[in-house]
Amino acid sequence: MLELKDVCVRYGAIQALHSVSMHVAQGEIVCLIGANGAGKSTVLNAISGVVAPLGGSIAFENANIRGARASSIVRKGLIQVPEGRLVFPDMTVRENLEMGAYSRRDATEGTLAMVMALFPRLSERTTQLAGLMSGGEQQMLAIGRALMAAPRLLLLDEPSMGLAPLVIADIFRTLQRLRSEFGLSILLVEQNARAALMLADRGYVLTNGRITQEGTSKALLADTATQEAFLGRMAAAVAA
Repeated sequence: MLELKDVCVRYGAIQALHSVSMHVAQGEIVCLIGANGAGKSTVLNAISGVVAPLGGSIAFENANIRGARASSIVRKGLIQVPEGRLVFPDMTVRENLEMGAYSRRDATEGTLAMVMALFPRLSERTTQLAGLMSGGEQQMLAIGRALMAAPRLLLLDEPSMGLAPLVIADIFRTLQRLRSEFGLSILLVEQNARAALMLADRGYVLTNGRITQEGTSKALLADTATQEAFLGRMAAAVAA
């Protein structure tokens, strides 16, 4: 469904990605884990057309999208939920959701009903300004807004950032439902490595702009290097 081959990205004199290759199959949840500054968000931004790769190829459903406009990529069904949620704070919940459907020409009431069913809190707050919502509610809104665009592949950038464990668990359960009930494919960027690997089918580890490990989630969870680099550190942070 999505395939990256030898993707390189440079910001001025700094090369952020070095020959990154990875893929997401139809119906898969794939996670990309790594430390802060590893280049995880850059991978998503290169896929969605926010930044222009220096080299390599990006194909979505067998069509080359490297260098395509972000708006064109959205219309193909590849939708990104950005880090930090970036809801429109002075617009209501419903208005935010309707903005997510700006690229669609078909009726969206059915999609809106689906989003409200997935996130009941949003249905209770349709007239509330998004800027007055909690962080967890804003993350639900950001995901719901992306779903309004009828994605075929959802790119999620750090959806657990700054959220309480119970809220994170609720959001990750919803992501699992999106795959199991609607067949949605997901590429998940997460610093919360354990939660991401528990959700995903497969994973990649990004280190200083390079893919250094890949495998099934079960294999990565059992891998000593992954445990020492990410899982143990996260467990220690939770315990503290």
